[in-house]
Amino acid sequence: MKNSRKLPQFSTLEDLKSYLFVVLPNARKALFSAGKGFDRSQKFYELLGNPQDIPKTIHIAGTSGKGSTAYYLSALLISHGFKVGTHVSPHVFDLRESSMIDLKLPSEEDFVKNFKLIIPKILNMQNTDYGLPTYFEAILGATFTLFDNQKVDYSVIETGLGGKYDSTNTISKADKLSVITKIGLDHTEVLGNTLEEIANQKAGIINQNSEVIAVDNNKSVTKVFKANAQQKNASLDLVNPVNFGKNIHIKNANIIFDYDDGHLKITGCTLSTFADYQVENACLAISVFKKLSQRDAFEINTNLVKKALSEINIPGRCELREYRGKKLIIDGAHNPQKMSAFTQSLDKINLDKKPIWLIGMKKDKDLDGVIEQILPRAQKIICTEFFKNSDNLHLRKSAVSAVDLQTKIKSLDPNFLVEVEQDPIKALNLCVKSAKVDQQIIISGSLYLLSEINVVISNY
Repeated sequence: MKNSRKLPQFSTLEDLKSYLFVVLPNARKALFSAGKGFDRSQKFYELLGNPQDIPKTIHIAGTSGKGSTAYYLSALLISHGFKVGTHVSPHVFDLRESSMIDLKLPSEEDFVKNFKLIIPKILNMQNTDYGLPTYFEAILGATFTLFDNQKVDYSVIETGLGGKYDSTNTISKADKLSVITKIGLDHTEVLGNTLEEIANQKAGIINQNSEVIAVDNNKSVTKVFKANAQQKNASLDLVNPVNFGKNIHIKNANIIFDYDDGHLKITGCTLSTFADYQVENACLAISVFKKLSQRDAFEINTNLVKKALSEINIPGRCELREYRGKKLIIDGAHNPQKMSAFTQSLDKINLDKKPIWLIGMKKDKDLDGVIEQILPRAQKIICTEFFKNSDNLHLRKSAVSAVDLQTKIKSLDPNFLVEVEQDPIKALNLCVKSAKVDQQIIISGSLYLLSEINVVISNY
């Protein structure tokens, strides 16, 4: 399998992961630079027959909330009888989250079988000036192929990184509906150091003569959105979904709210989470859904909307789990904006005791901005890493060392109680051992960490 010029032989999902992680390139910054990755993606998808341009597509970019918005929007479309392909990136627990049909994971057999269809085209890329596609480009190519083969009515596609040069931006149809969520400082080493620079990258998903829905939460960012839309002769709808959620309250770890955008009103919506930030994401999804209903001439059934919202569970977002008799809260908050949203929701459920906090982070994140929000809320922090026992050197190297995390915490509060356990599974068990009766364990940070932890919890 190490020789990528030979047709790889794999029959299981683990074999496929090995091919993706070990054989295909994954040097993100170098491949992203100056649009080289985008050009390579275009060439690769041309070899596949441009399957990304076949279904009606909703393309979602932004810093926070784009994954959740994709889940909620997909659920709304499915509830009204449409067949929907959903791509979220990065996956939280399972690689197949990149290629869901009606929000269900394809079987491992079908996922591998579908990927095999594009292997000849992957190898053909070696005969071009671009070389092999990256891990992400290959997965996305397989996703587009699957959605085409499954004849989905809509594809809901979350960007991987940024927008302008992201592989998902090869979707070139004028009827693509672009959605841009809230903008914050993240991936600054690639996207830029200011909100305006980042907004410009995200707004790069806007197609010529298309339609755009963007969250209007910052004047300078909105100015960037308007300029990009005008340049592309695109119709721009600015929305404030944070204002659409009314009468919000928590009951039995569920959020109940009314949706009201001044035109459409839906009372008694329920989300199966205590994360009140999800109200804004659900409201954005409803507003996008309303736009699609007007454009594509279908009626909204408010009872179906409420049923769909109440039944959807989004992995790794304020997710309540149990392990070895202890209660866990799992959330993929890995930047200051996401951590702020998470901690604000956490504060509202009034935990009896400060929790034990397990954290593992990637090197490209704002550690100070994340840790500063954890310190006043945690009784103890246990620092860990991810893929410690994996053969994937690239992923192992992307983790901040547990010792460096501890050093960072001590620099912010020398007296804070912090421990180090490099192995994430041992770290989880250390949390369980440390937690007192009725003391929550919170697991946050890199989605890679959450993925490893989930395997253990799910198999317990």
